[in-house]
Amino acid sequence: MRELTIKEMEITSGAFGPPGAIIGGAMAAGGYIGHSVVTGSGDVKGLIGSIALGAATGFFTSPVGVTAMETGAAAIGATHLGFYGGLFGGMVERGVDAAGTNYNEAGTNYN
Repeated sequence: MRELTIKEMEITSGAFGPPGAIIGGAMAAGGYIGHSVVTGSGDVKGLIGSIALGAATGFFTSPVGVTAMETGAAAIGATHLGFYGGLFGGMVERGVDAAGTNYNEAGTNYN
């Protein structure tokens, strides 16, 4: 093993910045859209809120020293991961609803 230089320590220590905001916003948008596609619910207000929360989280938890190419690749990967994660979550929600446990549906006299 070798010792890290000061520059390498700065890169690995983490900080905050726009690359993380881009990646976080992309992942949150993908997750929201994936969930909305399956459940049939969702609106622009929810999408914007999801993007804002993901971007804020990514801004404060992103690594330092990320290049534009790395940011682009991570944003693409995060969007796919978020989309399919949301898709899976929506499928689980629809499965539970199809099992007869959707007490919020109109006409069930439970609401």
